[in-house]
Amino acid sequence: MSNEEILPLFGHNYADEPVFLASNMLEAARIQKGLFPLKVPAGCLLDFDGELVDFLVTSGKAKLEPAWPCFHTRLYRWEVDGAEYGIIGGTVGASFAVLVAEELFALGCIRPRPEQCIEWGKEAGFRFNERNRYDLPPYHYGLIFRKPFA
Repeated sequence: MSNEEILPLFGHNYADEPVFLASNMLEAARIQKGLFPLKVPAGCLLDFDGELVDFLVTSGKAKLEPAWPCFHTRLYRWEVDGAEYGIIGGTVGASFAVLVAEELFALGCIRPRPEQCIEWGKEAGFRFNERNRYDLPPYHYGLIFRKPFA
């Protein structure tokens, strides 16, 4: 292939609207699996190692959402003081976590501000230190919480 030939993958204007959207992927999976349309809770967590999911499921606090269309993850729902939340475990890897987050946003989850997440984490009993906050404007950030010691 000569330097003047452009591969179809790269032969487009990067300012164009994306064709590959999480919402399209989820709709195709929903139809393929024969599932009903789904609206996820407004507040959802990505549990990278799945320990919190395991705890919530084992303790009977979280229930599997059968209408979640993603092929590679499972969405669980649980309630705290009358508010419903969603959680997905096993979201290790930045690019995979971003894809799963985009799927959640496509189905009704809100993009919480970092301050909201910090508040929720503290309410759930986790420890947080501002040194463990990583801002990646405009929409992304990382927060590291610590489990309290018994």
